[in-house]
Amino acid sequence: GLRDFYSLIKMLYWMCEKSNRPPTGPQLEHAIKRNFGGLDSLKTYEIFKNHLGKLDTQPDLSNASTEEREILTPDCTPLGLIKTSLSTKEITWHGENRYLLFLTENYAALQVLKHYLNEVVGLSSNVPISAGLEEEMGEESVRRRKMEPFVLFGSSFPKDREYTQVCRNINQIKICMETGRTVILLNLENLYESLYDLLNQYYIVLGGTRYVDLGLQTHRVKCRVHNDFKLILIAEKGTVYEKFPTPLINRLEKHFVLTETVLLDWQKEVLIRLEEWVKQFSNVAE
Repeated sequence: GLRDFYSLIKMLYWMCEKSNRPPTGPQLEHAIKRNFGGLDSLKTYEIFKNHLGKLDTQPDLSNASTEEREILTPDCTPLGLIKTSLSTKEITWHGENRYLLFLTENYAALQVLKHYLNEVVGLSSNVPISAGLEEEMGEESVRRRKMEPFVLFGSSFPKDREYTQVCRNINQIKICMETGRTVILLNLENLYESLYDLLNQYYIVLGGTRYVDLGLQTHRVKCRVHNDFKLILIAEKGTVYEKFPTPLINRLEKHFVLTETVLLDWQKEVLIRLEEWVKQFSNVAE
């Protein structure tokens, strides 16, 4: 959709501003996969590649520093895309990320995300933060990054779909928004309509603080949004394709997250060998 395209242009602008160079092939690949991912039947990167020959061009890194190498050749692997999408604005180089939608099977993405939020991005209290980054971020921001993500899991029981329960859920999200705590939502389709302004990142800035409206039927509640706040939706791939409205999907950065996504190359080779061994072991000789 147009929102994905606008987000692609904004991301490329931030990359070019940071590197002070035209976009490189890896930067284009990274931005395309970040903003047009999650489309199982449409290979968007291949479509862009057919029209943009520059996607195969590698930049000259002979005199580039470590930071410049990271900016000019961002990680385009599934793990690299997930890690970058979960990074906060303070430690990334392409501006503010959109909120996230992770398409998964059997909710395997939940454990994957909790691992990356806790161990890689640095939301766990036992993850060291460099002195320079801690001084730059400030003590309060560092404390918020060490918070565990808040997981809100919905259900199809009638009591969980009543208006009073929706109000409770909105209030819990509101508290996380104000404190900068990451929120992970699962199976809460009846709640997403109340979050459209938030998903639009339609902020009102007053005195250096961001505010956004949350909807409760005909009521609107203005809430403060901390700079570290992140909203993550996890949903079954089939549910997203069949039940999610297109405007909701277009507002989010989409990624496929399966159990094998977290495996390294050598672990994938071991998995293939194990699967072959199980097939051979389970075959009954006639």
